[in-house]
Amino acid sequence: MLVTGEAGMLGSRAARAARDRHKVTGTYLGKAPGMDGVEEVRMDITDREDVFEVVRKAEPDYILHTAAMTDVDACEREQDKAMLVNGMGTENLAMAAREMGAGIIYVSTDYVFDGERKEGAYAEYEAVNPLSAYGRSKLRGEVGVRVCKNWAVARVSVLYGWNSPSQHANFVTWAIGKLMKGEKISLLTDQFTSPTLLENCADALVRMAEARADGVYNACGRSCVSRHAFGMQIAETFGLDGKLISESTSDGMKWLAKRPARACLSVRKIEEEIGAKMMTTEEGLRFMKGQLDMGNAEGWSL
Repeated sequence: MLVTGEAGMLGSRAARAARDRHKVTGTYLGKAPGMDGVEEVRMDITDREDVFEVVRKAEPDYILHTAAMTDVDACEREQDKAMLVNGMGTENLAMAAREMGAGIIYVSTDYVFDGERKEGAYAEYEAVNPLSAYGRSKLRGEVGVRVCKNWAVARVSVLYGWNSPSQHANFVTWAIGKLMKGEKISLLTDQFTSPTLLENCADALVRMAEARADGVYNACGRSCVSRHAFGMQIAETFGLDGKLISESTSDGMKWLAKRPARACLSVRKIEEEIGAKMMTTEEGLRFMKGQLDMGNAEGWSL
């Protein structure tokens, strides 16, 4: 397997999940992660010649494509770059995979939906309507990946887990960091998502490759929760002060890009067809607490 974005949070988990059962090559753009059991190579997914050279040398049976430009407001500011990375970069990899007869799984996002539904969760077949440049660029990747004969899309939502010092904080580690310092945080009551534990998602990606999955799947968490409710779960799980968390609404946010209000995703398809068990937020946070108790939390301690 070839895992793009190995230095990132999801890419690092995907490489770890795959290396015990498969030969793994990981790609990075900045500094080599230095992961044991993984052959590492620098690759710029926006450079088609570079992509073809790396893929030809690695000769993968499958590409797990986790590399992306994910800062939603940065994508709004730099829309051409977002489309180049998330859209054309994905198509470059799909073309290289097609040449090698390999399969490819592309990690997409709940932000391909407008989130205007009042209840329930989106199934894979429902109409997309991204509100932001980020969502549009990821949707372009969903189209571009289809130039490969054996392709699949894995849509995720609010990835979380312990981050290493070289990786950006995610919602959970940001909230933990603030609450540990006794700082007050204000969380939204009107934005609902399906938060996704990194390890759970990585396992699902590897299972999809092993099953030669075809088409679109939601590879996210099972829950549908507001940011505020998720924050309260975080405080309870890690013994932090939930009184520091106040309620707010999205109309007070100074976002550059629009976010969907309710972009929860249904996991029925991936559980029934692939056999992956997608975790609830309670299960995911307990998993993180177990890692912390075992000293396996990327250097974090409370």
